[in-house]
Amino acid sequence: MQPNSHSFNVSAQTFQSDVVVKSKEVPVVILLWAQQIEPSVEMKMLCERVVETYQGKLVLATSDVAAEPVIAQQLGVQNLPSIRVIKDGKLVEQLDGPQGEKVVRALFDKLTLSSSEALQQELQAVIDRGDWGQATAILQEAINAEPNNPLFKVEAADVMVLQGNLEAAQTMLANIGDDVVEKARPLTRLEFAQEASELGSLQDAENLVAVNANDLDARYALTVFQVLNRNYESALENALFILQKDRTFREDLGRKTMVRILNLLGKSNALSQQYRRRMFAYMH
Repeated sequence: MQPNSHSFNVSAQTFQSDVVVKSKEVPVVILLWAQQIEPSVEMKMLCERVVETYQGKLVLATSDVAAEPVIAQQLGVQNLPSIRVIKDGKLVEQLDGPQGEKVVRALFDKLTLSSSEALQQELQAVIDRGDWGQATAILQEAINAEPNNPLFKVEAADVMVLQGNLEAAQTMLANIGDDVVEKARPLTRLEFAQEASELGSLQDAENLVAVNANDLDARYALTVFQVLNRNYESALENALFILQKDRTFREDLGRKTMVRILNLLGKSNALSQQYRRRMFAYMH
């Protein structure tokens, strides 16, 4: 492997040390290619460029099948280019045929996710369709596998709040250390849920705002209900309305509410970034 590079050529003689042994440290992506096949040359260049952006979280081993036919035979390669992924000494993924950068990055992303990130990704689709039974099963399996991983308990608490099981969420959160930064997300969602229990109903809030758009108490109640329904964009719009209408309203509640929602979404969320810019633009 070249200095500052995360790709290298592998031969049948170095396969055990460079691939199998190395795969117990990081995932090893093997690209099977041939100089005389143009799509595989392009794929090699693409993979070599993309792998560098992952800063050593995985490595790329390239094998020219014309020079090293044994590796391709052992990995059951029939088409070029082909990708095989070895992790912990085992074949875990494969792709056959030319692939674009989007597919390659999706594979590399999947391989470099932490266990908690992978769990979040799996959970999101389940939560989006409201399948709470499946979400609970996924979380229980994860907690059983890694009982000392606080991030799994964070996700479990968040799902409990989404389900409306507030007491169970409180109990779960009480058992998570305050040093776990991610705890703030379900804790914030729980606070919104507890507030909602004292604010009437979503329909009441909608009716009051329809009658008087400047009723900031009603608009704040509407914001809270929208957060709980995960209608974040509407919630942020209403919080921004309060901020712009009256900075003094309930001690700057509009801005404080926006900050809470933005923290709930996370810094990397596109909607969060958009409204953070809008908030700062208005304030400054």
